[in-house]
Amino acid sequence: MAAISALLRGKAALAAKPEFKTYPERFDYEKGFANYYEKNIRPLADSFEKERVKAIKTARRRWFWSLPLLLFFFFGRGGLYCFYGK
Repeated sequence: MAAISALLRGKAALAAKPEFKTYPERFDYEKGFANYYEKNIRPLADSFEKERVKAIKTARRRWFWSLPLLLFFFFGRGGLYCFYGK
């Protein structure tokens, strides 16, 4: 249920941005990793982020289109069943 409500609210998941522009090298054993990160990992992470945002937008759009149909079938069928008997 929490996933559905987060999907309906929507904007928080789409607004997620990385906290840093470059990889911070804080320790000696991390020296040189920022170059590797920018060259090899960052493009993959950016493409995955674009796909993630696209998937959220698609799921949200499908949810808004399917919700009225589901409500119609649920309540409409129940109303017809009560009205006609079987």
